[in-house]
Amino acid sequence: MNLSTEQRHLVERLYRSLDVDDTGTAVSVIVKTRGETCDIDCLYCYEKRKEAPGGARVGAGQISRLASLFGGRPLAVELHGGEPLTAGRDHIAEILTELAGLPQVVRVTLQTNGVLLDRDWLDMFDDLCPDLRIGVSLDGDAQGNAWRVGYDGRPVYPRVAASLNLLAERGRSVGVIAAVTPAVLGRAEEVLDHLVGFGSVNAISFVPCFDSTIRRSNSAPTPAIRPPEACDSPAAPTPSTCGAEGPGTNSRKRGRRRTPATATPSP
Repeated sequence: MNLSTEQRHLVERLYRSLDVDDTGTAVSVIVKTRGETCDIDCLYCYEKRKEAPGGARVGAGQISRLASLFGGRPLAVELHGGEPLTAGRDHIAEILTELAGLPQVVRVTLQTNGVLLDRDWLDMFDDLCPDLRIGVSLDGDAQGNAWRVGYDGRPVYPRVAASLNLLAERGRSVGVIAAVTPAVLGRAEEVLDHLVGFGSVNAISFVPCFDSTIRRSNSAPTPAIRPPEACDSPAAPTPSTCGAEGPGTNSRKRGRRRTPATATPSP
């Protein structure tokens, strides 16, 4: 990765802003393996969407460069998107192999929509990164996922549900991020009950779908909600956890408890 002088100065300034004496705390790095490219067409997505294939890919060499930029400081790396798995198994395998060879990488997380997850992907994760933490985006039950659709306009919920069941079959625990849209508001108990019914889910975070550019219309429903709606609703956007191990852990424990969401204002 060739950086211009201006880019290098920006990176150096970023590093200087860190607490240089706190060398034991990992720097969190989000790697968008395919930029904004995604294989589904969520109606509330703020990214510039374009149907895969297409878009630049982050290479293994760039991953290695990250480590040198931070001078050996511990790194917690999250593979993100768009949808990171659209980079393909071979490419993700190269990245995971590179990360495994970097001693300063203390944690690797994958945030995915779950559509492409299958046995071949999980076999690869088991071989190359058995401690990989996985987060899945899913807005609760089928009703809650009304705005998560493919480019053909069809719901993606059935495919993601199948992936969560497969993850449970393989003994992997995952965290779920659920966007709070009008289809979720007021249904916190239903949504939580549904999600914890998957044997793989051990953590749930509610994230408000705020979009000031969208105006509510009686004739055209919108996925956006307003801050007062979120604060007044039982399905508030504050994180709710199932189990004590945090999102995306690779625990094989099955004991879980449900913690109801509490209504607090979003900062």
